[in-house]
Amino acid sequence: MDSEMLGRVISTARKQKNLSQKELGDLLNVSNKAVSKWENGEATPRPETLIKLCDILELNKTEILGFEQKYDSKEIDSLKSENSKLKNQIESINKKQKKALKYIFIVAICFVIFVVAVSFLISKNSSQNSNIDDISQNGTKIVFADNEFIPIYKELEFTLNHEFDFSSCEQKYATYITKDGKKKKVLIYCDAYSDFVMLKAGGKNYYYANEKINYLKCDKKYIENIEIDTASIINNDFYEYNSLLFGDENYSGDKDLLIDYINSSKKPVSKKIVERYLGNKTRRVVICLKSNEDISNINLSSFCPGEFFKDDKGKIYFYDYNTSNAYEVGKELGENVYK
Repeated sequence: MDSEMLGRVISTARKQKNLSQKELGDLLNVSNKAVSKWENGEATPRPETLIKLCDILELNKTEILGFEQKYDSKEIDSLKSENSKLKNQIESINKKQKKALKYIFIVAICFVIFVVAVSFLISKNSSQNSNIDDISQNGTKIVFADNEFIPIYKELEFTLNHEFDFSSCEQKYATYITKDGKKKKVLIYCDAYSDFVMLKAGGKNYYYANEKINYLKCDKKYIENIEIDTASIINNDFYEYNSLLFGDENYSGDKDLLIDYINSSKKPVSKKIVERYLGNKTRRVVICLKSNEDISNINLSSFCPGEFFKDDKGKIYFYDYNTSNAYEVGKELGENVYK
């Protein structure tokens, strides 16, 4: 196809599209004079313009572009050079992508191996404690380093959670003895100086105390005295102490009355009261335990079961740290606490 034939093809196709030379020129960003020269065979479109022209007039690109040999050789060489550069760039990008994919693949494999290994270790450790049905029940015990550990009483759990950091302790294997006397291997958290060990199972922490210090119970015979102060665990206020002692010869507070109240069954009050008044005019309870000269290395001499607080009418409540509930307090005990 020579330039005159190409001109006739362009002219015919333009007219079929009902386009003027100016309208076609505007679409191609050229003048109407340029379009006129093409149609008269006096000039030919640039390659990139010719391709766009084929798209607009819906011409057969294969036939039209067969006219390429009529173009200036410099233009053809320039296009070939650009194509060569693009090809090299694409090959370079493909190589980099292949290297990146290979690196990502290796990293992914290593990560999967790491996750599988960690999961195996965790599942292995967890499985050591997952097949126990009677954890923390009376009659169970843990044997470790020639010592026997028994479940702690509930009132001590809050203190251990707040004052003992078992996360920094080492994990050790120990023997767990069920209520039926069966032995199982378990993993515990402990250190060389603690009288307590922690066992994790089912997403919970369970504490066992050395049976030698089993006298640490919320029992009158094990309690030296009870301290009432203005500090509050809830408010993180541990500085302004104004201590009063229940059971001390210089103070007339009724220790037995307070212990009986803490150990009694109580009906919790509305959560709204707790949310609104907890921390108001606080009196924290600190139970001080008797010392035992036969036992060395005791790490716990007291614990806090809860704190008292008042509402805006002066009514007194007791907030139990273990149950996270508040309970009403009778007039007699209230007068003893807020002397």
